[in-house]
Amino acid sequence: MSSRTHIRALLEASVPRFLSVTALAGSLVLLAPAPQAWAHPPVEDQIAELSAAIFHDPAIAELYLRRGDLHRATGSWPAALRDYRRSRRLDPQLHAASFRIGQTLLQAGHPRRAAHALVSFLRSHPRHDQALSLHGQALMQMGRHLEAAQQFALAVRARSGPGDPPPDHYLRWSSALEAAGGRHVRAALDALDSGISSLGPLVTLQLAAIDLELKLGRHGAALDRLALVASRSERQESWRARRAEILVKAGRRCEARREYEAALDAIASLPAHHRATPVIRALEDDSRAAIAGLCRDAEGVEAATAAPPRQAGW
Repeated sequence: MSSRTHIRALLEASVPRFLSVTALAGSLVLLAPAPQAWAHPPVEDQIAELSAAIFHDPAIAELYLRRGDLHRATGSWPAALRDYRRSRRLDPQLHAASFRIGQTLLQAGHPRRAAHALVSFLRSHPRHDQALSLHGQALMQMGRHLEAAQQFALAVRARSGPGDPPPDHYLRWSSALEAAGGRHVRAALDALDSGISSLGPLVTLQLAAIDLELKLGRHGAALDRLALVASRSERQESWRARRAEILVKAGRRCEARREYEAALDAIASLPAHHRATPVIRALEDDSRAAIAGLCRDAEGVEAATAAPPRQAGW
């Protein structure tokens, strides 16, 4: 696991819970919640029960829909698709089946077929935000980044008003614009800021925005965002280490060393059981290694700029 991964994991865990709770994503009857893992009875037993019910009454479309959900939960894509298609044939107005077909095709790794199915579904449900988001994901996998960004933007707008868009909509919108490159990177940052304006300073959105600020070479803006989120956290070791990373990128190496040292002080103040966790131990090791690297760099600069020794006869 890299230093950045250690720090990001800690950052997302160190803010108050209300900052990182995502908005509820489900909407309308069209998108029932994804199947969950049942402890009792096992999924196989539920499939067997539904199969028995279908045997006795094979004309009930909802039974196929429910069994398809169970097959999808276990990754049995062909079986899930067969049930969804049978459900749709029995009841063409059961739109959840059409949506699930596109969803399953995307999960099964067929983005082009998924996009086709989702476009068909969206003709009759143009403001279904989850379908728009899935269509955007399919387009992303096909390398059509700007078209994907348009779909994610539509997904955000479809959930405006009551029931704010989930942060994932904004993150995907931003990622699609960033993948398009060039001038679209700035637009990617604007997409995140629109999410922050709507949902508040969620840590997931702010961390993504910090990465884009750095990509744009805006170190000061990245530090300002980091300070805002860190101010809401009781624990500071991860934020200190992240600030030090940014300061190194900005060429402010002395300040970076002080921040790494502050991160180590914060770690030393933690209870022993916290300090012993793998993530904290890795953060401590990374911080010590970074300080050593900064010291070596400083010694190299001093040696390179030192005056040459005087020689006899000069």
